[in-house]
Amino acid sequence: MIYLLGSSRQTTKERVVEILGEFWPLTARKLYLKLKKRYGFMSTYQAAYRAVTELLTQDVLVKEGKNYSLSPEWIERMVNVTDSLLDKYTQAGRINPSVSLQKLTFQSIGDAWDFIISKASSGFFGTSSHCYLQVPRLFPVPLSDSQKAVMAQFLQKTKTTVFCRRKGPLEKLVSNYLSHLGASVHIGVSCAQPTNSLIIGTSVVSMHVLYTETDYARLSTLYNSIKNILSVNIFKKFSSIMQEKRRVVITINRIPEIFADVLRENERLLRTVSRSQARNS
Repeated sequence: MIYLLGSSRQTTKERVVEILGEFWPLTARKLYLKLKKRYGFMSTYQAAYRAVTELLTQDVLVKEGKNYSLSPEWIERMVNVTDSLLDKYTQAGRINPSVSLQKLTFQSIGDAWDFIISKASSGFFGTSSHCYLQVPRLFPVPLSDSQKAVMAQFLQKTKTTVFCRRKGPLEKLVSNYLSHLGASVHIGVSCAQPTNSLIIGTSVVSMHVLYTETDYARLSTLYNSIKNILSVNIFKKFSSIMQEKRRVVITINRIPEIFADVLRENERLLRTVSRSQARNS
């Protein structure tokens, strides 16, 4: 049950929840007095007590001695409900939250990737002329024609640098493709430790795929077995992996100080890589 806190036409139970959200614990008598003072409550003490009793039976409140407070379990349920709504409405493009820290949960890599592509040029992550991506490995992502167009447009407008830790056949294939679109790609670089990161707009974005041990073993086998990328239908294999159901969590950090710090780290890494490449050329 969700209570409409802050509404101009609240029920007595909603007003009780709102009061206990600010002051706790309270006896039924003290709660009644606060209801009268804040809302000009005209009902009887018995009506207020009846509302408290109903909330207690609904597990919204807990009672210790004569004192009442909101149930921690109910609060957690409400947080989960609102987080789920925030996820769904953000992913559907209905809202553009300005929170400093945000977590979005997806049910597949494909869904998470679609979200990032769709939001890349929308201002959702903020705006900037530079973008940095650090990943442990690259893999061929099947793209629709519209996604290809969005990515190409983003790379034309935004100077994008990609760092990748691995330097295998797949990384070389994807590197060539991204370079063709306009990205600057560096493979075989000590980066993405401990996890991937994306500097886009004014946000630091991380995507965490919650693989099982079986998934890790399967991916390692797949990467290590591809010696000749032309002999394997890699797009079909990776398309299947992206659509499989597995939990993916995207975290978005919009705190300016953290963004500036991570940006400096990426700029420092780019200078190091550029000097190394100049010496080896």
